[in-house]
Amino acid sequence: MTPHQVISLLDLGGPTLAMGDHDDHIHVGFRPLFGENKKLGKQAMAVLKPGQWNDLIDRLGQIENPVVPTKPSKFAIPVRGSSAHLGE
Repeated sequence: MTPHQVISLLDLGGPTLAMGDHDDHIHVGFRPLFGENKKLGKQAMAVLKPGQWNDLIDRLGQIENPVVPTKPSKFAIPVRGSSAHLGE
């Protein structure tokens, strides 16, 4: 599947969109690829039974968010400075 939209602080073209309220998370939205094909739509919805969707959502809520470092690691490559955007 391909994301329909990716919302963060960056607009990188394509399905990406920058929104200020996404400073602490990235939103990735998907649309089913079967469009108006009802047969494929039924097949996609049959992957899980109705009660299993809630079980899946509950399980996803139990997964801890990863700890993301805020400083570069000792393996990071330094970025060369540029005067192109000074003052911005």
